Amino acid sequence: RNGRGAKGGASVNREFVEVMNDLRAERERQDRKWGEQNHGDSRWLAILMEEIGEACAAGLQGRPDADVEYELIQSTAVLVAWLECKKRRRSRG
Repeated sequence: RNGRGAKGGASVNREFVEVMNDLRAERERQDRKWGEQNHGDSRWLAILMEEIGEACAAGLQGRPDADVEYELIQSTAVLVAWLECKKRRRSRG
């Protein structure tokens, strides 16, 4: 599937919208908890690997799908926060 509708426009499925909403909520939660984060790449990588490890553990331990999904959302939110940080750094020169 190429993500294009009949007229060539992007089509978005319900699951995509749900994931994006969950991701937005997690980023907002992270910002409330930690404030704006401006780590260097090595620190971001360490944070990401910790979150990915938690997602892997949840999956390997056979925890409920909701637990695995939550860990994946947290991991993805860390990636988004890292990208936000890089954009801030670039815009501030």
